Amino acid sequence: MVLALCVAGCSNEPRPAGGIVTRADWQAREPNAGLSTYEQYGLTRPDYTTIVLHVTSMGHASGTAEAHRIQDFHMDQRGFADIGYNFLIDSRGTIFEGRSLDVVPSHAGRSVEADAQHDITRDPDYQSIGIAFSADTDETLSPAQVDAAKWLIRYLQARNPITRIITHTEVRQWLISRGLTPNEEFDPARCPGAGSIEQMIEIRTAVDPSFVPEDYRRLFR
Repeated sequence: MVLALCVAGCSNEPRPAGGIVTRADWQAREPNAGLSTYEQYGLTRPDYTTIVLHVTSMGHASGTAEAHRIQDFHMDQRGFADIGYNFLIDSRGTIFEGRSLDVVPSHAGRSVEADAQHDITRDPDYQSIGIAFSADTDETLSPAQVDAAKWLIRYLQARNPITRIITHTEVRQWLISRGLTPNEEFDPARCPGAGSIEQMIEIRTAVDPSFVPEDYRRLFR
């Protein structure tokens, strides 16, 4: 089943063909027992206020095979309990549902304070939605990916109080601005990389120009 999810007026962008492909539709693997839930931390599902944009760093690819490739890599090679991203946009602009928003995301990195205090509210994944594009760091995004991202972000804005859209490489400074310390393993420096600079600016500007910092281009020079 495909989610044709947008109610009238929630987006000014053309809806991608097929809407959002659900986990059931692309036959995602079940998460393993290590999946973190909000209940484990004595919390309920939070309002999501931040969107973090990524590239997979695994090149352009499309279709359900691509969704499986990313999930398999996260679970089998990186030791994740499930695919880390909440949404994946393939090179044809198809949007795949990733990790459920009902559980703790795993895409933005970690802070020293969150680890030491076992407090996910001090983790950059908390209240953040991860959207990844099937592309490498030196590749531009396809026009279909850009259009799909604009639609998806407006869809998410209609359902969540989104106040911030950043790229993965900006998470470090975001943590520091909050008085938090990026974990030493935290290295988003190449993601999303220089290849998609202009597309990332276009996507964010289309939603709200204030979501683009003036020095964004300098981050990759």
